[in-house]
Amino acid sequence: MRNHSILRPTGLIILILLSLVGSAFAGLAPTPPSDENRDRRELEQDFNLPGSTPSSFRPSDFGATPDDLSIDNFENHRRELFLPFELGKGDFVKLAIAAGAIVMLFPHDEAVRDFAAEHQSDLSERLAVAGEFWGSGLGIYAAGGAYIVGLVIKNKKIQKTALFYGKAAIITGIVAQGLKRVFHRERPGDDNSSNNFSGPGLHGDDLSFPSGHTITSFTLATFIAETWGHKSKIIPVLAYGAATIGGLSRVHDEAHWLTDIIFGAIIGHLVTKAILKADSSKSGFVISPYLNEYGNLMVGMTYQKNYRQKVSCSVKLDRRGNCPALLFDDEKKKKQSKKEKKH
Repeated sequence: MRNHSILRPTGLIILILLSLVGSAFAGLAPTPPSDENRDRRELEQDFNLPGSTPSSFRPSDFGATPDDLSIDNFENHRRELFLPFELGKGDFVKLAIAAGAIVMLFPHDEAVRDFAAEHQSDLSERLAVAGEFWGSGLGIYAAGGAYIVGLVIKNKKIQKTALFYGKAAIITGIVAQGLKRVFHRERPGDDNSSNNFSGPGLHGDDLSFPSGHTITSFTLATFIAETWGHKSKIIPVLAYGAATIGGLSRVHDEAHWLTDIIFGAIIGHLVTKAILKADSSKSGFVISPYLNEYGNLMVGMTYQKNYRQKVSCSVKLDRRGNCPALLFDDEKKKKQSKKEKKH
């Protein structure tokens, strides 16, 4: 205790002395120019233009000119990150139906919770356990195991399939956790209200909307249906049926509201479909830096249709924004693949 009582006033005295010395030096420092041409003079000084004082570091030492820092030059040479995400007309119909269902059923979330709690049985318990298993995320471990098997037996098709599912599961999982932390909705247990949303935050409480288990269930179901559904019509039915049980099991266990399930199902389905056809997608989200009107560096994200055609087309785009040359190549590839299938 005695040592602390000595150190505290001593430290305070030292801080006061340092502040006084700093103030003295600050008073001796030249006052920066305040006129509107200050930025231009500083730029000229950095580039060591006539009439300016050379600085210790100049962009001109690396062959740069003042024009290299202009907004026009930045716009012409900026880098862009393209995230392919393309949906068909049928996918937008599904999205609209899901959105409408959420809006209509939202006022009835509490009634659905109470109904599920009052009508539980041995059969519902068993279905809930099976649904929990389907949406538990074990698919990612299965994909990892399948990839190792593919490496051992040197089967590239198995490796590619495992990687595709692993990619879809990881991305949809990230989307789920991000959305949960945007809404922060209370779970239905303990007679909570379905209207309680605490808004964006990084804390790990109240992560009901959307249902992560349902997103996982429909990610796996969509992957199975899109990959092997052409072999038998029963495959998509079984896959989506299991995914639906996986989602409803969360309502049964009072872990999620019904609208959490609907939102999770449409996210898992559409995001997985977009990932599976990412290599052929021409549209998607573009993340790129830009300079605002004050010259500050910003980062923006926009959705652009036919982005890949715009950056790779060697001729003028048509009225719909498509590249005639690339469309011609696509038609040739389709005809070629049809001929190969016939033979």
